[in-house]
Amino acid sequence: MFKTYELGKLYFQFLRMNKIGPIIELAPTQEVDFPFRVGRCAILRLPLTTRALAIGIWTGTEPDEDSAMLRALQAHMEHALSDDGTLLDRFQRPNRITADPDSERPQADAE
Repeated sequence: MFKTYELGKLYFQFLRMNKIGPIIELAPTQEVDFPFRVGRCAILRLPLTTRALAIGIWTGTEPDEDSAMLRALQAHMEHALSDDGTLLDRFQRPNRITADPDSERPQADAE
């Protein structure tokens, strides 16, 4: 988790992002730990790098952890999937891990 710096209702975070994608992106923020704050931010990525700065404002709170988690998952899915439900190009799928019956250690799928 990236450290959040705060100044009143404003917050700032330094992030790592994929080099492919927009230079400026608007996104929701949802804390999944108390106080479960909700916010909106602009993410500014330095061109040709993976470094980015998120600048946002807290706009409210969720009443409990379950509500915060549900909202966080919904926000992520809205920004990760296209209208037809496929993963957007700027996101990469992690390698799936499967268990090899002859080994004690899980193996990554070959694709």
